[in-house]
Amino acid sequence: MELQKEVDAETGQEMIQLLENGCVIARIYPHPEGIRIVSEYLDGVQHEAVMPPALVVKFTRLPGETNKEDWGSTLLAGWPCCACDEMIMDDPDASVVLVDKLATWEYPSWGNILEGSGGRASASLCGRCTNEERPPKYAIRNEGEVHIRVPLDELEDLEGERE
Repeated sequence: MELQKEVDAETGQEMIQLLENGCVIARIYPHPEGIRIVSEYLDGVQHEAVMPPALVVKFTRLPGETNKEDWGSTLLAGWPCCACDEMIMDDPDASVVLVDKLATWEYPSWGNILEGSGGRASASLCGRCTNEERPPKYAIRNEGEVHIRVPLDELEDLEGERE
């Protein structure tokens, strides 16, 4: 998967495109109450009982895909787990979670639609750490194919931190 910052040709609004093998899977736009995700592949949304709370959006079979097992069972395949340091591979329970830290980079950073917040750092968790509700030690930032892990203690706490 690849993220690209773009400008919507019709509206002139900035957005992030999520691509798989050059095909646009989803577009993520700013929204007055958080973010708006547009995709013909949206399959479902799952709220995860982790701390901090997480929102997982699942996608259906991707274009040109003959068998989901061919590309791995998770969108996070190839990303490191920010709790146990293991590489996430073929893990359908893997997740991305928001942390109560300010991202010092522009993308990818996340917000919570329900809270209307933005600019939060995110962390990737393998299925085991997700299911055991292990807290992340790092936020993750990517620059193309390079994943940069940022220790959470190096990031600024957000005001109004959830309890």
